[in-house]
Amino acid sequence: MTWRSLFSASRSYQFHCDNRQSYRSVKENIRATNIIRLRVAIVGSGIAGLAAARILREKHDVTVYERGEPSVATGGQGIANFPNSTQILEGIGFDYKRAGSVELWGWNSVDPSGKGLHSTKHNMRERYGVPLVSHMRVDFRTELCE
Repeated sequence: MTWRSLFSASRSYQFHCDNRQSYRSVKENIRATNIIRLRVAIVGSGIAGLAAARILREKHDVTVYERGEPSVATGGQGIANFPNSTQILEGIGFDYKRAGSVELWGWNSVDPSGKGLHSTKHNMRERYGVPLVSHMRVDFRTELCE
């Protein structure tokens, strides 16, 4: 198999974060500093690779390489992002509407036959300030590439 470039972009930023800073303040601090522009190669176009590319492309030249066919990288159906990840996504400008995200207010657990075991309701936005969202994996991935 040969590696091919999935995309190249020339916008990005670095994280210099400790536990006392929010991701939004990190982004603002980074914009105020001069960072040497790097050429960055990311191997793998899964969710982690694309999220890293989205973060890095503001200040660096980023190329993502994927060995598999596009269907490999978009495998799976849905994905849920809990408040810890939605806070990061908001910090990098992720657009929930463009991704077709749906805010979730809880979840149900079922056994293999589909019989309900447990139901939980939570207002994550009220408790953490950011939502629990779900979206199609391919739509989530497409928005990360924007």
